[in-house]
Amino acid sequence: MAQDAAPAQPQAPAAAATAAPANPAALAGDAARGHTLTYTCQGCHGITGYKNAYPSYK
Repeated sequence: MAQDAAPAQPQAPAAAATAAPANPAALAGDAARGHTLTYTCQGCHGITGYKNAYPSYK
C-alpha cells in the first residue's frame, strides 16, 4: 500500500497576523465616497420598521 503524504505544515495562527499594529496609511480612504455608499445602503437597510433582507443597519 502507498503511504499517505506527510500532512501540510500548519498555517501561522491568526493571532500572529493581528499582533502587528495597523498601518495608518492602509486605513486612509475617500470619506465622501464612503458617505455616498452608506447613504445608498441606508435607503433599504435603515428604514425603521421595514422588514428587509439581512443586515439591518439601525
